[in-house]
Amino acid sequence: MQQKFKEARERAFQEYIDLLDSSPRPILAFTPEVPFYPNKQLSKMFFLKKLELHNDDVFLNSAQPEATVVLMKKTSFTTAFVERWAYLTLCENYKLVDDNLYAEEELPEFRGTHRHDQSILSALSYKNNTHILKGQHIYGLSPFFAGRMTDEPRSLLWTPPSVPL
Repeated sequence: MQQKFKEARERAFQEYIDLLDSSPRPILAFTPEVPFYPNKQLSKMFFLKKLELHNDDVFLNSAQPEATVVLMKKTSFTTAFVERWAYLTLCENYKLVDDNLYAEEELPEFRGTHRHDQSILSALSYKNNTHILKGQHIYGLSPFFAGRMTDEPRSLLWTPPSVPL
């Protein structure tokens, strides 16, 4: 059984590499199948207005990718993408990524928690038409293993080091 999981993960990883190799925009992000959180729930209005996405229904209703795992093949396009991502994170004294709502009237669906640089990743991916695999999670049979220390069962996701740090 473990061998089948390994083979499935290796196949998926090779598919991701092939997709990046054949793309003029070699960036690959992932959205979870469940839960589905559209951008309108996770991005504050100040941010949406600055990036001119506050009236874009396609963007607002599309799933926000997770920033935990993003695959990129180094090209001039991806270098510029990362530079823009970093710039938007730092510009205007971090106003696009902080939790201040700046007295903007939020969308009714907004959950009250802005997703910081993850929102920037979502906006840049959308504006640059990069690959976002919907329903492809970074957990389970994915070639990537990610989790939070708060996930349960915790013992499967994190083990304290056996040697003191």
